[in-house]
Amino acid sequence: MGPPAFLFLDVAGTLVHKPGIAPAFQSVLRPAGTHATDAHLLATHKRMTEAVTFPMATTPAFYREFNAKVLQALGCDPTVARLDALERACAHLPWQAFEDVAALRSLPVPLGVISNWDQRLRAQLAAIVPLEFRTIVGSAELGVEKPDPRIYRHALAQLSVPPDQVAFIGDSPALDVAPALAVGMRAVLLDRFDVFADHPGERVRTLSEFAALLFPDTSA
Repeated sequence: MGPPAFLFLDVAGTLVHKPGIAPAFQSVLRPAGTHATDAHLLATHKRMTEAVTFPMATTPAFYREFNAKVLQALGCDPTVARLDALERACAHLPWQAFEDVAALRSLPVPLGVISNWDQRLRAQLAAIVPLEFRTIVGSAELGVEKPDPRIYRHALAQLSVPPDQVAFIGDSPALDVAPALAVGMRAVLLDRFDVFADHPGERVRTLSEFAALLFPDTSA
């Protein structure tokens, strides 16, 4: 399989994250006597994001229910007081680019984005992700969100190359990999927390591994 002519990327969980998530949850777990490593906490949080259907427009009530499920999965009783404390701890946590995003900067291929995000997607990318994107497709602008294959077809329609020459990477088997494969792209799963060990397709744990997988001759 040769290198792609174009590369599409997911955003949340792939290019950017909220480093404050683990400290916020630990601030509730530890006083409750619940012991979990940050790695286990983040893996559990990721499993829950995969199991829950996120609405196009999230609400405080949605996140409160989601946080309750994460606490339960970690063995912590989601009392009202704990959920209140977690809501305060998680409020306004900033997004930040993953350090391994730098591995994509020297790839000999144009980059694009396909993301479920609100109207601030372009501004957020410009502010925190040190990459140049030729094409940005966001669910809020299009009115269609992943895993609907229409968002992928719309992204492909912006290009002058066939789908089988386009690669996509994202951190969700259901939202990213399955629909990308369905429209003919090469799709790679980014499994940062090693929660999808039985994934049958291509899987990497970092963007550095991804860059080496696609362009082995140019990797350091």
